[in-house]
Amino acid sequence: MKRIIICTLCLLFTSLLSSYGSHVIGGRIGYTHLSDSTYKVTLVIYTDCTGGSLLLSYMQGMSPNVWASTDTVKRLVPLTIDTALSGVPLMPPCAQPLVDQCTSLTSLIPGFRKYVYSANFTLLSAAKNWRFLYDGTNAVPSGPPPYSGRSLQVTNLLMSGSIMQLMATVSGQFPGSSPVITNTISTYFCMGFPGAYNPGIIDPDGDSITVSLVAPMNGNTGISAPYMSPFTPTAPLATTWGGFLFSPATGNMSFMPNQFQRSVVVYKIDKSRAGILIGSSQYEMTVLVKGCSDPCTLDIAATNKDEQTTIYPDPATDHINISSATFDYSSVTISNALGQVVLTQKLVAKETTLNTSNLAPGVYYLLLQGNNTRKMQKVVISR
Repeated sequence: MKRIIICTLCLLFTSLLSSYGSHVIGGRIGYTHLSDSTYKVTLVIYTDCTGGSLLLSYMQGMSPNVWASTDTVKRLVPLTIDTALSGVPLMPPCAQPLVDQCTSLTSLIPGFRKYVYSANFTLLSAAKNWRFLYDGTNAVPSGPPPYSGRSLQVTNLLMSGSIMQLMATVSGQFPGSSPVITNTISTYFCMGFPGAYNPGIIDPDGDSITVSLVAPMNGNTGISAPYMSPFTPTAPLATTWGGFLFSPATGNMSFMPNQFQRSVVVYKIDKSRAGILIGSSQYEMTVLVKGCSDPCTLDIAATNKDEQTTIYPDPATDHINISSATFDYSSVTISNALGQVVLTQKLVAKETTLNTSNLAPGVYYLLLQGNNTRKMQKVVISR
C-alpha cells in the first residue's frame, strides 16, 4: 500500500510540473561571486497558483538540477530551496487589494508564486569559461524526476508544453556576479491598452550590460522551441502594427496588445568588462493578456464579448455551450486543475454543446484552438 501511495504522488507531481499541463510560467538563472572561484548559483521558478496547496508543497520539496560544465567537464549541482524567499505570491498590478488565484482558486484574477533555489559551486578550473545549465529536471525524494514544463495554453509557440531550459555563463578569468533582476513580471496586462515592463537590471560589479530577446530552449531536446507564425524571438507578442518596442540597454518592453494571449518571452543578459564578454544569464517569462480596461477591472465577460465567443453557463452542471459568431476555432479541450485532459472534441459548427455530466464538480480549464488562434477560459462545474 505504501508503494502504491508513493507512485500515485509521483504521477500527480509529474502532472503538475511536466510538459503536459504545466503550472510553470517562467524562471531565471544567475550567480553570485562569493570568493576566489566559488559561486552561489541561484534559480528562480515562477508558477501559477491553480495547483493550490498541493503544488505549493511539492515545489517546496523538490531540488532542481543544474549542470556546471566546460567543454571537457560536467558536474551536477543539486539546488536546495530558500524557504524564506519561496512560496511568495506576486502581487496583481493594482494598487488596491485583490483576491487572486493564490488566495482563492475560484477567483478570475491570475495569481503567481515564486520559488528560489540555490547552491554553492567552486569552479574546477579558473582558466575556463563555465556554463550553468538548468534543463528543467527536478529531483524529488522518491520516484522519477518531474520537469518544469511550459503551459499547454502558450499562444506563440508551436511546441506548447515544452520543457523550460535556462543557462548562465561565467568566465573563470574575470570573477563577478550576474546582473540582478529587480522588477518581477506583472501577472497580467489588458488587451487593447498600452503595456510596459522593465526588468530593472542592475549589475553589482558595474560592468556593461546588453540585453537581447532570444528563443526559448526546450529541455527535452536542447534545441529552441519553434514559434507559431508570425511570432519570432524579437517579436514574441501579438500587438498592433509597430506596437512593440524593446531597449537593448535596459530590457524595457512597451507594447500595445491586440489579442488575448499567453506568450513566452526570453531575455538574455550579457555583461562585458573592458569590451570583453565575461558572462550571461537568462530570464523567461509568460506575458498574459486578459480582457480589462485597467488591471483593477479584469473582466472575463468583456473578453468573451470582444472575441465574439461565449462559453456558458458558468458555473455549469451537465453541459457547457460554446457559441462563436466568427467560428475561429476547430477543437476544444477541457483540463482539470492538475492539467490532466478530461475532454476533447472537434468543433464543426458555430454552436456546440459539451456533455460534462461525467465530470466531478470543481474548477476546469477550457481551451479553444484554431489554426492561428487560441482562447482559454476557466469554468466551474457545480451540482
